[in-house]
Amino acid sequence: MTIKIEEKDNISTVYLEEKLDKNESEKIKELIFPFVEAEKEVHLNLEKVQYIDSSGIANLIEMHQFALKKNTKIVLKKINKIVSAEINKCKLDEILYF
Repeated sequence: MTIKIEEKDNISTVYLEEKLDKNESEKIKELIFPFVEAEKEVHLNLEKVQYIDSSGIANLIEMHQFALKKNTKIVLKKINKIVSAEINKCKLDEILYF
């Protein structure tokens, strides 16, 4: 997975590419949790994610819950049709921030 990070003020934007699956989930959490721990808002740009499985969905939920505990949030940005379909199928569009 290719990951790019931009930081501006109290927002860290993380650009994810390729897959959000079981193999990548731990790497992504290890990358994002320190930003959340520092109470930064994290924007996940999902425009170039071509595949997401149940582990990727669970990862989004876990990051969201951790951010709420730290009084910040994870915001999903530029969600493509593939990822959007999976999020909607799981009814996460009612829970996650966009």
